[in-house]
Amino acid sequence: MSKIKQLFKNALRLNAIAWENRRIFIIFTVFFSLLTAAIPYASSGVNALLVNHLTATFGSGVLGEKLILLATASALLLLVPDMISSIATWVDKRIWIDIGQVIQLKFFGKKGEIDIQTYEDPKFLDILNKAEDRGIWPATNFLATQFLALGNLVGVIIGLVILFLFDWRICVLVVIAIIPQFLVELKYNDDTWGIWSADTATRRKYNHLQSHFEQKNWLIELKLFQNVGLFYRKLEAILVSFNDKQRKVEYKSYFFKLAPLL
Repeated sequence: MSKIKQLFKNALRLNAIAWENRRIFIIFTVFFSLLTAAIPYASSGVNALLVNHLTATFGSGVLGEKLILLATASALLLLVPDMISSIATWVDKRIWIDIGQVIQLKFFGKKGEIDIQTYEDPKFLDILNKAEDRGIWPATNFLATQFLALGNLVGVIIGLVILFLFDWRICVLVVIAIIPQFLVELKYNDDTWGIWSADTATRRKYNHLQSHFEQKNWLIELKLFQNVGLFYRKLEAILVSFNDKQRKVEYKSYFFKLAPLL
């Protein structure tokens, strides 16, 4: 529960930054997310009405206003998603660039405000290492993901309402089927991030070892002192350990996802 609270707290802070700096883009993104979620249902409804009308008027040879209106609406609903997708892609890129710039500058500003003594604190260095290692992409990616999730949520709600109006028992069965999948995703997505967040001291060690193979001067030094093999084995051990944990999490995740279907 505490992690969920922290997630919402961070989401509010991030959205406040986005709203303060690029309000119009956030409004457009929310609008397009909701519209994208509603269009498939609207399209299905219009097509159903069109088929019913064609069936009822078959053989009459008369093109009424209702038929023309439904046919036009059906054609437009086929074109609208592509138009929305193009605009939404442009807006997403602007959010990615603009909000990424704001967050990056805030990060640099905060680093400049922190006193030198704090940089000697291991706990602070762990937090700083996480921030520098991941960069700005988790924040910008979170913004895009939450809008996508909003659209999906609205789509699910619309679908559930339609099912409820048709037969409430089917609606209940769908909800019951969704809950386990949601819990599995919540549990194992958290575990996946935990692998890379839990042991920051090891992550720091890994980055230090990795830098010796990426920087020319350090690599020459390794060769001169014949330490390439030693550093490689240490790097390999850390990487294999992290990936083994990742594989175990993925295995458990897929097992519990498939279990209800077996």
